[in-house]
Amino acid sequence: HLSWAIGSLAHVPLPAPLASALIRWFSRAYAVKLDEAEHPPHHYPSLGAFFTRNLVAGVRPIGEGVVSPVDGTLRNCGPISDGVLEQVKGKTYTLAELLGSEADAARFRAGYYFNFYLSPPDYHHVHAPVDGSIVRVVHIPGTLWPVNDWSMNTIPKLFAVNERVVV
Repeated sequence: HLSWAIGSLAHVPLPAPLASALIRWFSRAYAVKLDEAEHPPHHYPSLGAFFTRNLVAGVRPIGEGVVSPVDGTLRNCGPISDGVLEQVKGKTYTLAELLGSEADAARFRAGYYFNFYLSPPDYHHVHAPVDGSIVRVVHIPGTLWPVNDWSMNTIPKLFAVNERVVV
C-alpha cells in the first residue's frame, strides 16, 4: 500500500515552482544528471513525470547487436533451467509464473534471463535489446513491492507477484 500511495502522490500535478523545487531536491538526493534530461526541471508537472523523463538525443548512443534494454544495473543473469529462474541465491520462481502462461513459458525454456535494477536516478524507459516486432503486450496485476535488495532477499517470487507487463 505504501508503494501505491507514494506512486500516486508522485504523479499529482504541483504548482511549477513547487514541482521544480521537488525535482531539484530529488536530483541532488539521488545524483540525477539534470543535463541529460530532455527538459529543465520546471517543465515537469510532477515528480512522476520527471521520473519517466526522456533524455536528450544522443546521450545514450545505441551500439550494434544485443544492447542493454535499460539504463540500470545488471543484478543477475543465467540460463533458464527447467523453466526456473533465480531471484537471488536459493530463491527461485518459474518462468510460467513470471509470464502468466505455461504456453508462453514453453517458448523460452531453453533461454536466458537478465535481471536489471533501475534505481531512482536511472532513466526509466525500457527498450528492445535487439531488432524485432512487438506482437503482444500483457498486463499482469500484482503487488507493488519495491525491487530493492531487501525485497529481493525477503519476498518469495518477488518478480512473479509484482505487477508487470509482458512484452
